[in-house]
Amino acid sequence: MAAHFGKLVAIDVKPGGPGDSQSGLNLLHPRIWGRLADEGCGRDLAFVVIHPSSNFHGHYLVGPLESRGCALLALNTRYAGNDTTLLMERCIQDLGAGVAFLRAQGYRKVVLIGNSGGGSLVSFYQSQAEKLTIRNTPDGRLIDLAPEDLPHLFERSYRGVEARQQRFGTGMGLAITKGLLAAEGGRVWAENHREGGAVFTIAVPAETRMAAALAGDSL
Repeated sequence: MAAHFGKLVAIDVKPGGPGDSQSGLNLLHPRIWGRLADEGCGRDLAFVVIHPSSNFHGHYLVGPLESRGCALLALNTRYAGNDTTLLMERCIQDLGAGVAFLRAQGYRKVVLIGNSGGGSLVSFYQSQAEKLTIRNTPDGRLIDLAPEDLPHLFERSYRGVEARQQRFGTGMGLAITKGLLAAEGGRVWAENHREGGAVFTIAVPAETRMAAALAGDSL
């Protein structure tokens, strides 16, 4: 199977500070860009390769992984070519947006790869994804990283920060719900509520609902 070198994808990210970009348009509607190489690849596994400030769209793993049936997202942060105002706290936020993008594409597992400065970035992300502790930058600026919980909601046994402080529950509920719905062709997804909390939406195909009604069951 020949690699086709992927396609360019745009991923929206949360606004940061005025020094994040020299482009007023990008500050108004911030996006990061990635190169997704997934031709002929399944949806079980995807890799992400990233660096805080280098352009990784031409990374040497893009072709070899895709040619072996492994999807790869070569992702740039908002600081590509601009390490003067770089904040690692924003970089892990951008990486989280990339992980969320892949989950929205249906990938069940995401593996992070980091070269050079990318190694410290993915390690920092993983530690904060497991237990979020960052509230501000080293110079005291507040930074909101709470939405980084979202890419992990449907991993087995994942529990949010508040839930981990409680002594009951296993964290399996969402994974079981997703599995049951997937068996019926349905899906469930989560979004932040603008007034706080979360909104969970369940979608079930009309054919499934009709079959259940005829069988006397309820959905």
